[in-house]
Amino acid sequence: MARLPAAPPSVGGPRREAWAWAWAWASVDDLLAAEEIDVVHICTPNATHADLVGRALAAGKHVVCEKPLTTAVAESRRLRDLVGASGLIGTVPFVYRFHPMARELRARLAGARIHVVTGAYLQDWLSRPDDTDWRVESALGGPSRAFGDIGSHLADLVEFVTGDRITWLHALTSTVYDGRGGRPVDTEDLVVVLFRLQRGALGTLTVSQVAPGRKNALTVEIAATDESLRFEQEAPEQLWIGRRHGSELLLRGPRSDLARGGPAERGARRPSAGIPRRFRGLRGRHLHGDRRAGTRRTSDVHRRASFRRRRRCGTAVGAQRSTRGSRTATRFRVAEFDRSRLWQRMSTME
Repeated sequence: MARLPAAPPSVGGPRREAWAWAWAWASVDDLLAAEEIDVVHICTPNATHADLVGRALAAGKHVVCEKPLTTAVAESRRLRDLVGASGLIGTVPFVYRFHPMARELRARLAGARIHVVTGAYLQDWLSRPDDTDWRVESALGGPSRAFGDIGSHLADLVEFVTGDRITWLHALTSTVYDGRGGRPVDTEDLVVVLFRLQRGALGTLTVSQVAPGRKNALTVEIAATDESLRFEQEAPEQLWIGRRHGSELLLRGPRSDLARGGPAERGARRPSAGIPRRFRGLRGRHLHGDRRAGTRRTSDVHRRASFRRRRRCGTAVGAQRSTRGSRTATRFRVAEFDRSRLWQRMSTME
């Protein structure tokens, strides 16, 4: 046990004393030799991963390694074989696959015939020429930056939700700025990938760290035979489901199977549970405008409210609690709508 420097002035009360104590070692070798350590989490620059993972496994430690596992395919395969032979656990935390709605997406696609996959991961933290980071240097971050850093998350999520593997691809890369911080740049700022999955579906991936206004915009949209599904990481509590006759916005509820990973509690009806405040005015209402929007549905509707016909909003059935198999969630059904106008109307109904 080692005493660390005092906590900063902003940390007070009981936290101040707790801050000052932590496990610390003078070197990696000392840490790996410590018998009280079972698992090592490696969060160092990419170029150091292969060596540290190998040393941790040799010392009998389980390993959690940040992506990318290594900067070369041969090294990754060597570590994979080493983990298999050792009986230890080695993992890379691709955390987006654990969003409940990402798992709902995977469940809905099981057994479906997938036609097209469209994915994107857009950020803007390197969108200016004076933005820089150690990842920009291939000596530390490896030969691939944008795809190795965030594209790896996107590729993993695509393979996870489809239950399929990418078997063919063609990629184009671009480096927007030749220099950053007075040093030359030899890694890519953006990548566009055309790929094919093993079962025949086609897809595209767009990865960029120079997309102004986009902070962590990871999206995956998949078109299957009967419906399209879209997951957005910046809105992880919802799943858009599109069909030819209309669309749904499926929201995760706190009492649902999606929220806990266990059987849904049946019988307890809480129509507003899990519904954002702006949507609660829609509950039990039938919103209709232009007659061409479609035939009005009357099921699960308790009262109706009309919008002025000068603005078309299509036909929508308000939020309802519904059970699909062992999953319970809140749905919004929408048929033939102008999305921007519909959202404007939703925001005025608080």
